[in-house]
Amino acid sequence: MKNLYKLIQKFTPKADKLGHFYWGFLYSIAGVIGFFIFDALWLIALPSVVLAASKEFFDSKGHGNVEFLDFAFTIIPGLVITLIIYLQ
Repeated sequence: MKNLYKLIQKFTPKADKLGHFYWGFLYSIAGVIGFFIFDALWLIALPSVVLAASKEFFDSKGHGNVEFLDFAFTIIPGLVITLIIYLQ
């Protein structure tokens, strides 16, 4: 049982990355609203990509740590939702 617990902990993202995923999901919801209003599929992922890049740019100016995984975890929800809607 301890080995299973350690394995689960090893593959669970850190709280910081889960926060980025959460905010990326919320940004994507705004993109879905834009998609239904303007019927442009690219609008779903756009808010999460722009805001993730903006956050990493802000971090690069000395306000935090720049990490590619932060960017990736923020844009993943938008990309997944875009793919799901595209494939329907």
